[in-house]
Amino acid sequence: MSAPDEPTPSPPTAPPVQAVAAVAVRAGRVLLVCTTKFGYGLPTGKVEPGESHTEALAREVRQETGLDVVRVGECLGVERTPTYECHHYAVEVDDAPPEAGDDATEAWWATPDEAALSPFPLVHPMAL
Repeated sequence: MSAPDEPTPSPPTAPPVQAVAAVAVRAGRVLLVCTTKFGYGLPTGKVEPGESHTEALAREVRQETGLDVVRVGECLGVERTPTYECHHYAVEVDDAPPEAGDDATEAWWATPDEAALSPFPLVHPMAL
């Protein structure tokens, strides 16, 4: 039994879920998707166990837009909560037109004004 003035140890907490978001910009437009779960935003998803951020970016962009990532650039920023960390990376994608797939219902090159309407405003300073 602990003495009354000793703090009770906190239970161990799980590490935050790791996720990545792709910031692809072409001709002044940013690649956006509309997903059934989150609505409008950047191509984003969880990093699977054993997967690198680069691998997760390539997988998520391909699944949600049909595009291939040809280059991963710098990390533009990290959105953090106690349970979640989303790393936003500059990426270059192939020249094909985007086609929605997986849980995305739309994929397109959006203007900065369209991107600003996304329900995820934390990503916009990184994307625009």
